[in-house]
Amino acid sequence: MTRRSAYTLFWILGWVVGLEAQTWRWTTYSSMAQIQAAVAVDSTIWCATGGGLLAFDTGKRSYQSWTNTEGLASVMVSAIAVDSEKRIFIGHQNGIIQRFDPNTSTWEQLDDYSGHAVQCLLSEGDTLFVGLDIGLSIYRLAKREVKETYRHLGRKFPAELGVKALVLFGKEIWVATKEGTASSRLDHPNLLDPDAWTDYTTADGLPQNSIVDFTLVDGELAAAALRQVVVFRNGRWQPVGTGFPDAEVFDLTLHQDKLVSVTSEGIYVLQSGAWIRYGSAIEKLRCAVSTPLNLWSGTDEGLAVYSDAQSIWAFYRPNGPASHLFSDLAVDQNGVLWCASANVNGAGFYRFDGSQWTNYSTRSDPPTALNDAYSVAVDRHNAKWIGTWGRGVLYWDEESPFRYYNKANGKLGGIVSDPDYAVASQIAVDTSGTVWILNFETITNLPLVSVTPDSVWTRYGLPTTLCKRIAVDLENRKWIGSENMGVIVYDDNGTPADRSDDPPVEIYSTDDGLASNQITDLAVDRDGVVWIGTPAGLFYYENGRIKQRYGALSDNVTRLLVDGANNLWVGTGSGLSCFLVRDYAWMHFHTQNSGLVENGITALAMDYSSGKLYVGTSLGLSVLETPFSEPLPELAELKVYPNPFLPSQHETVTIDNLASGVSVAIFGADGYRVRHYSDSDIFGKQLFWDGLSDTGNPVSAGIYVVVVQDESGARRLGKVALIR
Repeated sequence: MTRRSAYTLFWILGWVVGLEAQTWRWTTYSSMAQIQAAVAVDSTIWCATGGGLLAFDTGKRSYQSWTNTEGLASVMVSAIAVDSEKRIFIGHQNGIIQRFDPNTSTWEQLDDYSGHAVQCLLSEGDTLFVGLDIGLSIYRLAKREVKETYRHLGRKFPAELGVKALVLFGKEIWVATKEGTASSRLDHPNLLDPDAWTDYTTADGLPQNSIVDFTLVDGELAAAALRQVVVFRNGRWQPVGTGFPDAEVFDLTLHQDKLVSVTSEGIYVLQSGAWIRYGSAIEKLRCAVSTPLNLWSGTDEGLAVYSDAQSIWAFYRPNGPASHLFSDLAVDQNGVLWCASANVNGAGFYRFDGSQWTNYSTRSDPPTALNDAYSVAVDRHNAKWIGTWGRGVLYWDEESPFRYYNKANGKLGGIVSDPDYAVASQIAVDTSGTVWILNFETITNLPLVSVTPDSVWTRYGLPTTLCKRIAVDLENRKWIGSENMGVIVYDDNGTPADRSDDPPVEIYSTDDGLASNQITDLAVDRDGVVWIGTPAGLFYYENGRIKQRYGALSDNVTRLLVDGANNLWVGTGSGLSCFLVRDYAWMHFHTQNSGLVENGITALAMDYSSGKLYVGTSLGLSVLETPFSEPLPELAELKVYPNPFLPSQHETVTIDNLASGVSVAIFGADGYRVRHYSDSDIFGKQLFWDGLSDTGNPVSAGIYVVVVQDESGARRLGKVALIR
């Protein structure tokens, strides 16, 4: 363990011990709609996705999912197989292989292939055949060891060729590669010898060398070439069936003893020597899997099954975000999370209410006009402002149709190369309710735009148009992070529609102490300190000076956020750090010591009422339950729940609506105090009591009185019944 890792672990353990069990939980939400591969076990279809593992109950028509916070080694699942005991093998792009037993919900992990991508798996007895990006490996499960790895699959093929598919055909093992197929007898004394393998290419009847899958049909071996299906007969590959579409082939399977091919033009079944499309055309197919009653297809939109009665495909999309990408996050007044996806190849924007995801894109209902949503903000009326990369700003109050503000209506300007392409790189709302929009690289040379609550639009000139990040300080000044000039401070003097009384802008750059003029994010804490993120370190502005703060996981700062307890959260390219203001110390979270799904942080937001921290990455959304909710400004009526409190069912009882600087005491019916929390033990508006006394012993059943007292002596009381 490195010195930094030990220091990190020390602080995390120290804080967790002092906090209740309900905080510091991680949950991952990733897009599992893209089904990479699937296997059927009884009435369950197990799916490998780019966002984790899915199990679909074909009877209940419902999904169960697993991510890194439920036991997966990573969410990038690339291969799946089942053994004779109906245990599921999961291969990952990072080389880790896991075996999951659905009956016991237990996991086993094989780390022997770390650093190589697992591309396919095949289970046979005690042997696991592993198709890697460097060849074929045989793993003995009982001994938990690699028997051999074959990196040279014949003389015709280059060494370390990736294996795309595997099949056992008689006493032979066949592998599919981009150069053709190779086979060898399993009883050959030395499979490490390239001469032990027989290679087949276009010279041996393959229509193309790139082979993607195998299956066995009527005692013959069938293979999916890039744009054709072939069978192996008399030592050569031959096309099978007539009427095959001129389409890319992705997968082969059997359904009711018939050969099925998954193509870019739909699913085709071989019947009486001819290929017949199964149902209507379906887009973005990847694989197919058969159950006794139905043929299911894995798509980019989840599983689909064809209804013969209605002559349509019925889709079952997993509950989750439309993609792994998160470029910006905001929590509205109802605690609903709003997410922007990306400026390139985006998937629109997403809404998450804590249980259900709703996705908005060009394909949604209602449809948006553009998928490249990049920024998001919520105004004081709880309306949503979505900044897009090219279409300007989308405004939505959820009760009216979408409204767009862009070049077409004169609100925002386009870029030099395309005057109609209006970019809104970030949006902020000040204390007066005015919305501030950064119009990135606008041809108007007026990159800062304000919209007052009475819908007055004003545009402002700045020294550069390459402006991407904005924050509002305690004096309502706008701090603007640029890509080339550092930080620009604009003061509208409280009159956004009147530019005549605005003082000159201030600029802080490398000349003033910054290590880079590229600003990646800005945040303002409750003491008025302005935090500045750059690719070259974390800085802050205080009392007229720029200084550097050391201690984050990486100098490559990507995102910043101040929580309800005034702590600073720092997203980096190497994980997430938290600067604890009260203790002047750091905590660090990364994929090796926490439930963080990916180390590259792309967005941060917090629900200040609950203390939930939302962390966007390029592999999904991580949610961390922290104790750092925002205290109320003064004492209010207490909320104590659940009531009654059953420790056998509830981990903690929540004492809610706390103010700053309070202490909490819990008394039994006999008047004796059983638990006390000083103000240094309370980090936000909520406190979680685990039913233990100050000595760590479980308290007896009964009625307990909660007394909250502030520094002036004012009190609020609450009661809870504890039942054992």
